Amino acid sequence: MANPPRFLPALLLLFFAHTCLPAESSPLGELTTAVSIRSLSDAEAARGRPVRLQGIIAEVHDKTGVFLLDDSEGIYVRLAELTGTITQGDRVEVVGTTAAGLYAPCIENATLQLLGKGELPAPRLVTFAEIASGHDDAQWVEVRGVIHTVVYTQWHQPRFLLVMDGGRMEVRAEKPVKGNLDALVDAEVRCRGVIGGRFSKFRQLVAPEMQIQTEKQITIGQAAPTDPFAVRPRTVSQLLQFDPHHTFQHRVKLTGTVLHSESGESVFLRDLSGPIRIETHDSLALVPGDQIEALGFPAMGQYGPFLEDATIRATGRTAALAPIAISVPELLKNGKDSDLIRLDAEMLWITRQAKEAVLTLRSGDATFVAALQPTDRSLAALPELASGSLLRLTGICQFQGQRLDRVTNAMVLPETFSLRLRSPEDIVVLRGPPWWSSERLLRIVALLVAFAAAALLWVWQLKRRVRAQGEVLSRQVRREAVLEERHRVAMEIHDTLAQGFTAIWVQLSVIKEKLFDSPGNALPHLEMAQRLVRKSLGDARRSIRDLNDCTFLDQDLARALAAIGEELTKGGAVRLQVDASGDAPFVPATVSSQLLRIGQEAITNAIKHANARLVRVELKYGSHFVLLRVKDDGAGFDPAQFSARRRRRRLRPHRHAGTRASDRRRTLHRQHARWRRGDRGRCAGRFPAGRADFRGRTIAGAPSPSMKKKGKLRLLVVDDHPALRAGLVTIINRQPDMQVIAEAGDGLNALALFREHHPDIVLLDLRLPGMEGAEVLEAMKQDSPDCRVVVLTTFDGEHDISRVLRARCAGLFAQGCAHRGIARRHSRRQRGSAPYSPARRRASGRSHDPRRAHPARNRFAPAIGPRAEQQGNRRPPESRRGNDQSVYERPLRQARRRRPHTSRHPRIAARICASRLS
Repeated sequence: MANPPRFLPALLLLFFAHTCLPAESSPLGELTTAVSIRSLSDAEAARGRPVRLQGIIAEVHDKTGVFLLDDSEGIYVRLAELTGTITQGDRVEVVGTTAAGLYAPCIENATLQLLGKGELPAPRLVTFAEIASGHDDAQWVEVRGVIHTVVYTQWHQPRFLLVMDGGRMEVRAEKPVKGNLDALVDAEVRCRGVIGGRFSKFRQLVAPEMQIQTEKQITIGQAAPTDPFAVRPRTVSQLLQFDPHHTFQHRVKLTGTVLHSESGESVFLRDLSGPIRIETHDSLALVPGDQIEALGFPAMGQYGPFLEDATIRATGRTAALAPIAISVPELLKNGKDSDLIRLDAEMLWITRQAKEAVLTLRSGDATFVAALQPTDRSLAALPELASGSLLRLTGICQFQGQRLDRVTNAMVLPETFSLRLRSPEDIVVLRGPPWWSSERLLRIVALLVAFAAAALLWVWQLKRRVRAQGEVLSRQVRREAVLEERHRVAMEIHDTLAQGFTAIWVQLSVIKEKLFDSPGNALPHLEMAQRLVRKSLGDARRSIRDLNDCTFLDQDLARALAAIGEELTKGGAVRLQVDASGDAPFVPATVSSQLLRIGQEAITNAIKHANARLVRVELKYGSHFVLLRVKDDGAGFDPAQFSARRRRRRLRPHRHAGTRASDRRRTLHRQHARWRRGDRGRCAGRFPAGRADFRGRTIAGAPSPSMKKKGKLRLLVVDDHPALRAGLVTIINRQPDMQVIAEAGDGLNALALFREHHPDIVLLDLRLPGMEGAEVLEAMKQDSPDCRVVVLTTFDGEHDISRVLRARCAGLFAQGCAHRGIARRHSRRQRGSAPYSPARRRASGRSHDPRRAHPARNRFAPAIGPRAEQQGNRRPPESRRGNDQSVYERPLRQARRRRPHTSRHPRIAARICASRLS
């Protein structure tokens, strides 16, 4: 094979560059034919490419443009200026640029150079379908059809409406005519001209039309009748029926009576066979009852024929035809299109527009509209119409919509209809709207909706307030729970640590007195003080353990009770059994804590005081409650004592002596009544009575001779703490003028010993098991109003102190200094001085506290207790003026102000009466 030439790669490279790479910009070449211009795209034609071509003028359009025919096709040329006179058939040379045009590419900014005369080619015969396709725009063609109408512009330029096979097209003549061309109406003609049209802004063909220079371009094929009204008339029912010998391409003549006329638009006519609608451009003033003749071209409507492009003339007048009374079902079944009918219907609403007033009505299940073309007179005569009124309407029926008959599947039936009202007189109100109209109903519904919205808003606001109040109450409940827990802790400390420390102080006082007289007798008291210290230390550790106990937080209540019981029974002979039943629901932490404390105290009391061998804890869970029951086999109590005490006025029974479990149950029920959801949630328990140490005993069965001497005081000591009680008995018996005749450890035994011995003075502890000290004091005052009771306490609670003061106790002393205060007041009584009584001062109207009137004299107020001996028994100067002012009150502590939402009384200043022995 021979080697290829060396220049072949270079040729291939040049060919690739010429075909693939973009060409450099160069001047656009001139276009010389019409077909090359019409082949351009819109964007390419809008670039303004130069044009130079020769052709013949087919039509002159408004002296601003011409239709040019070259050897290929026709094109529209828009002239820049017209320098001379040009006519149809002139041969010219056109120089200009391309443009996109309104529909097809054209030439603009063109100049013409007349070259001479030419001859137009023979036109091409086209159909309406070809014209509507748009391919023949600006082309020289010939069409055939029937002229329906001839109208003239203000310059007397004729406009022909040509009906072709398949469509209607307007033929426009540029030159005006002097004669009348009405003879061309209904004639079969041939028209030669250039195709133009009407276009949208989206470059779409809307209506084609033909441009002709003069009427001479119209050739008559079949002329119209000389006298069109001389033809034989037809009936409405004969139109568009099958007739093998006649076509309905030309005009027909109808005669009848006018039903309704709309000037320049349509006339509704009825002859002997039926009604028909006639469309006309004649502006005749016709009224119902006029006899007319109409010449028009039959056309097919949706439900029957109608006449279009009709010419009408009046022939006479007769009475107006009566409307046909018909119902809606019959109307849709029998067909009364374009006929005058009358029916009754209920008006739903009315819509007033610029050109007409539209009424929406309902008759049976059918809903239709009735339109009235308003005028100044008709609007004034229109009656007041309200929704729901029953109207009788008279008007022209016009069918709307189509559906096929199910039997033949070829017959067209109407779907609905509308009424064209002639005047306001066609509306007759038969009945006004009912009170329960749709408008009123809508208003009521609107009011109800507004009320419901307001109610919902109120409920929402109420919920917000309830939620806010609930939060406040929740905080108050939590605060009350904290206060209750503080009160409980204070009670526990009072019953354990405070009592223990008081007993220790009493024992140390006894030791101090015996240490110098008989040191050997002080040893038992020293050992007792040592045991009390050990016991108080254990109580303190237990209280701290109880405060820090969070067992219930990480395990259930049954396990927590079992763990506490195991710790309490460790190393002893007591056996603990915990039984839990039911499905454990959600229990609030505060409820679990209270139940745990109640169970703990009940187990502790059963082990400590009841000498029990078996303690059984039953825990039962329900759907809305938790039941805690603690049982033991230890020593119980006598129910008869509780039954007798219940009958006493103002006395409350307690189920257990020496514990705070009842207070816990009351607190639990108060705090969690809402959580219990009724009365089913309860907490029950059986608590055994106190042990033998709490029972009273008589020290001397009968008073000794020394006790019967004048000035010998016989005392009854009531205190639940054995060591403290023993220390008080020892100290009091060492006084030369006092003797303890009996002692008791609880309230019931104290009452029994009081009724048996009738002591001179009763030393009563404020906190006692079984009955509170205030209750015992009230019971003693009921039995013997003149009895003298001195209250001993280490607690300065506002409620308890005010209660014992109201019960008129003889005195209120701190535990440990009662014997000195009683001895001192007794010696004064023997000397004849009357002790100070605040009640007497209040009754006499004088101030019972001189320090309030004289604040500077407060330094003379004596102290009660050990500090009294350090300060001495100093008296203020005014006390020397009389025995009635020898003793004053001294406040221990200002009473705490009650909470605003629970306080019913002003703040009470708790004070200690130094002496009430009178």
